[in-house]
Amino acid sequence: MRIIFTILGIAASISLSAQSIYDAVSASTSRSSSTARVAGMGGAYGSTGPEIGALSTNPATLGLFRTDVFSFTSNLQSNRGNTEFCGNRDTYRKSNFGFTSMGFVKGRDFEDTSRSLKSMNYAFTFNRNNTFREYFSAGGVEVGNSMVDFFAAQANDPRNGSRSTQFLANNVPFLYESYLANQTNLITNLNSIDFTPIYNTNAALRKSVVSAQRGNQFNFSFSAGGNINDKLYIGGSANGEYLRINYENIFKEEDQKDTITNFGSFTFQTNTNFSGFGASFNLGGIYVVQPNLRVGFAYKSRTSISAFDSYSTRMTSDLDSIGPFQERSIEYNGSYTLFLPDRFTFSATQLFDKIGLVSADLDITNMRRMEFRSDGDPFAFDDLNQTIQDSLGTAIALRIGGEYRFDKKYYGRAGFRYQTMGWATDNQVDNVRYALSLGLGIKNDNEIIDLALVQNIYQTSFTPFIGYNLTGPKARANILPVAIMLTITSKI
Repeated sequence: MRIIFTILGIAASISLSAQSIYDAVSASTSRSSSTARVAGMGGAYGSTGPEIGALSTNPATLGLFRTDVFSFTSNLQSNRGNTEFCGNRDTYRKSNFGFTSMGFVKGRDFEDTSRSLKSMNYAFTFNRNNTFREYFSAGGVEVGNSMVDFFAAQANDPRNGSRSTQFLANNVPFLYESYLANQTNLITNLNSIDFTPIYNTNAALRKSVVSAQRGNQFNFSFSAGGNINDKLYIGGSANGEYLRINYENIFKEEDQKDTITNFGSFTFQTNTNFSGFGASFNLGGIYVVQPNLRVGFAYKSRTSISAFDSYSTRMTSDLDSIGPFQERSIEYNGSYTLFLPDRFTFSATQLFDKIGLVSADLDITNMRRMEFRSDGDPFAFDDLNQTIQDSLGTAIALRIGGEYRFDKKYYGRAGFRYQTMGWATDNQVDNVRYALSLGLGIKNDNEIIDLALVQNIYQTSFTPFIGYNLTGPKARANILPVAIMLTITSKI
């Protein structure tokens, strides 16, 4: 969950794009399968068979196709979970219906049986690789640790030696939160001394946080693959990728029992947008070791993304005897180039005649290959890139799946996925994610209908505000998204 440090993370860093390290980690570790057949097997389809949903893992699977096909996939996702914040627990459920993938394969068999290259196939696919849709809501009563203390400490930054309000206004967005707090009369510096809160922040305050994350990662590819002597299958693809993520966060403190002089409530709201368009390529191969055993290898290159960030914030206060105040920042924008790391995939499939199969895939991604580059200043991201080297390591994804053929028409599937996000530090609760899946396939002469049920399981935690020797309460969440997928594949 990308809401780590979202509420005040940008206030604690000079560059807006510092937040994008979390976006980039999510975008580098795909969390969804493009078709129901692949999803039903836990995503373990890198060397299994002719399936449009497997092309993004290994384009060499394109060489296994014997017919031209068209495929379309949609899904219904229910995002549910439970949260804990300031000792209180809450539950939530959000659902959405959407499009997952579409693609077609066109092939050509060569009539000359003496040549090594038996066939060539081509495909165009459009996939939604990731869905960044999460919701977090929690609240509780806590004594002390008011965010207003953070605003005051930020305003008293050593660089603001004269304790000038104008200094805060002139050093945005780095110090804009403290400037907003000053303009809404939450902190003051009478007689040019240190900025201090105007009310007792050590009292019992009810604190609540709401964080909504929305967005998608799309991939569209043109692929080509061939069959060499029914022994070696090769393939490659050129890919375009588009990412769009929005985060809206609302933090509120209020005096519910009216026990604090000159204070009713205040709300701090942030809105962050991240978007980018990039390009990459995939290469892959599948080798038939024995008639019923295949092994595969695939490589996805680094993805170069032209990225864009925007950030804005708003603060409102309701103060006894003074009245309500509201101040809004302008929208701050930043553009840069983001390089997502390359990925290696190893896979193997064991077939059991006409009974079924088992398959396994292993993805390995060195997250330290992630990099930010400024469009102007070559040294602008030195600190951020060093943070990547210090805080990230190797991400892996192990996918295991199986398919059982009840008869020529009906297929049953099951799968499991274990995935790490690549955080090198031990305190990243959301570093490990799991998924369990079941699937059903119905095959007719010209159509195949596939269904899948996928249960994702992971945890996350974040601290709404940190910095300036202050650490606020930690929020925790158990996230349990469930997806139901439907794929219709037709021969053309």
